[in-house]
Amino acid sequence: MIVTTLTNGRGWLTAPAAASLARLDAALGRDLDINEAGRSWAQQNVHYQRYLSFIAGGPWAPIALAPGSSIHEFGRAIDTDDHVHHTALLNEHGWRQTVYRNGVLVEPWHFEYDYTRDQHRNSDTGGNSTMAQDDSDSWTGQRIGGALSADTLTDMLREINSKLDALAIEQAFTKEQVGGSNARETSLRQDVDKIKRKLGA
Repeated sequence: MIVTTLTNGRGWLTAPAAASLARLDAALGRDLDINEAGRSWAQQNVHYQRYLSFIAGGPWAPIALAPGSSIHEFGRAIDTDDHVHHTALLNEHGWRQTVYRNGVLVEPWHFEYDYTRDQHRNSDTGGNSTMAQDDSDSWTGQRIGGALSADTLTDMLREINSKLDALAIEQAFTKEQVGGSNARETSLRQDVDKIKRKLGA
């Protein structure tokens, strides 16, 4: 995975996401406010342990996935307070809000980068667009056109299954508290089905 350190101490992202953020900064005329970008396994574990302690202690818990399964760990997510005034601009640059419970957006500050939705991905501003498309060693690269070997697909399936396990915990809590289903689990299951079809499984 190619990682890029963001300007002004805002953390790190994968190269395609960082290039998008640089283009977004240029369009905004200043650096986008970022509370958190890429996370290490240890940082994710802190969030996850806090989440588990909230589950044990009361009906509301901040959403946090198990370490190894957060999009933050793959360098494709940011938390920003600038969503209040700049959601449309974020969407235009491929950043979308993804944390819903029963169809209700519960984390408006959390955005995940989707290269295919980035209307400015072919611009040279903020990074080399060829590099952004050819990050084939990363999860992003594998999803947007990097080489997919059988070993890579097997690793991806393991990764997705790990994410599904973590989401099952989150879904169980959600159903217990408010009922319904989790859109992220549905999305991941669709990804697993697509990959299984490619493998002929």
